[in-house]
Amino acid sequence: MNQTAPTAPPTIVVTGSIHYDLILHVPHLPGDNDRLAPTAMTLAPGGMGGNVAAASARLGGDVRFVGMFTDEEDGSTLRDDLVRDGVDVRWAGTRPAETRHRGMILVSHDGQRAILGAWPEASAISRAPGQAPGLVHELDWATRPRNAVSRFGFGSLDIPAAAFAGENVAFQCPFNFYPLVSDRVPLSVPMYMDIETGHITGWTDEQIWNGLRRATVIYGNQRNLAELARRLDEPSVTTLSRTLRGTIIETAGELGCQIHENGVRTVVPGFPVETIDTTGAGDCFAAACTLALRRGASLTEAARIANAAAALSTRALGSRPGVPTAAELDAFLATHTQASADAPDATLLSALPFGLRDLLNDNILAVDLVAPATGDEVATASELKGPSR
Repeated sequence: MNQTAPTAPPTIVVTGSIHYDLILHVPHLPGDNDRLAPTAMTLAPGGMGGNVAAASARLGGDVRFVGMFTDEEDGSTLRDDLVRDGVDVRWAGTRPAETRHRGMILVSHDGQRAILGAWPEASAISRAPGQAPGLVHELDWATRPRNAVSRFGFGSLDIPAAAFAGENVAFQCPFNFYPLVSDRVPLSVPMYMDIETGHITGWTDEQIWNGLRRATVIYGNQRNLAELARRLDEPSVTTLSRTLRGTIIETAGELGCQIHENGVRTVVPGFPVETIDTTGAGDCFAAACTLALRRGASLTEAARIANAAAALSTRALGSRPGVPTAAELDAFLATHTQASADAPDATLLSALPFGLRDLLNDNILAVDLVAPATGDEVATASELKGPSR
């Protein structure tokens, strides 16, 4: 999984979903029997692939998007939007309009969100009668195997060799796209993948391990990585990284992130900001971190840069309007500092919020707080010198 230090400016080849999200701004996320009136709404570009491509380009990367646009108005406007951000789309493909979907996201006034997933076109929903038995459309999003083929209608993904031309080329995609690209990305090209366990429910453990072993870095939030470790019978994300002999970066919103590198866990604090919408912040983090690593940054420095980029991305409604330019990110980093990761007792204090949050939520990662039980090693940011990539 380790790569030699890059010398040429990086080129990031990206694939993944790209679609519009209907985002509703609400006073708070709904509770039982709530009635909420949205205060604002936007139909905004989204999808992990599109978000990563746009963020990477806005942060100064040479970006090539090799995903697929639908062959109707959504597809053409999404293509134009990436082009305005400077993304090269010459190798992108098209797929039928009937495979189009849109997400629906509720965003509260304090920036927290709830994603309802894809919703069907209104024209595809028949009007139900008021008399029994009514008419109910069964949706199988929660139960069917989730992969790029079934979810987005990707029968194949042809990526020409020319898309990988260059001296310092990396490939970035959602983890569930790995089966589509595993035989299309040259083995010499490092792969960076962001995992959502809800998208791989139909996978075997062997398929998951194959994807993990191919990745140079795996990104994921706390809940997804905790579920991944549990699925693979690992006591913690840290021990998973040791078994994998690789790098997993775990994001935790404003708290920052943790680097799990071959059994060593390192906390990199975040940057507190006034948050409007956290949608797409993880995608921005992954884009910024990969770009920094390909530019030669250490793991901890890349994570610091990515924490700042992700924080800035939350300053507007939607996945992309808040994503900073390279100049904005540099200016922010020059004038803002994180909570110190090297202060007395920093190892315990910086790790504690992560563990407490998981203890309160679902007790998944409690073992990470007890190093002797798992063999986890914990380091502060100054103690870890990541391998060159």
